[in-house]
This record gives sequence, C-alpha cells and structure tokens, in this order.
Amino acid sequence: MPKVIQSVRFKKNKWTVTQSNKWMREHNIPIKKIDKTYYVNYNAYRQIDPKEIKKGTYTTKKTSDGVEIIFAEKK
Repeated sequence: MPKVIQSVRFKKNKWTVTQSNKWMREHNIPIKKIDKTYYVNYNAYRQIDPKEIKKGTYTTKKTSDGVEIIFAEKK
C-alpha cells in the first residue's frame, strides 16, 4: 500500500502559524488541526489519526527550511 502524508510539522523558531498555513495551502495540503500541545517546538498539522496508521510504517522527510513531512501506510 502506498504511503500517505500523516502529518506536517513546522519548527516554531523558523515558522509562524501564518507562514505555515500559507505553506500548507501552497502545497495543497488541507489544514485540519494544528497540534500545539503535544509538539512543543512545532506547529503540527495532523492529516490522519495515528490510530489509522500501520505500526512501523512511518518515514520522515526533513527539509532544509525546518519542515518535517511524516509519511505512513494506512491500515
């Protein structure tokens, strides 16, 4: 099964919420919810609930500008 975007995280010391929202829109990724409590140093945009993800299938792509895109397989 192909991997999908599970979450996108932006380092708070490099990205404001406004900037990260703009990045999400420019990349056609829905803005569903920002998790500011679990990830203290990040603004995290969850796309898929972790309960819907197969264990051990996570892959993280880090960009040079402080964005982390987490991919995973759905159950």
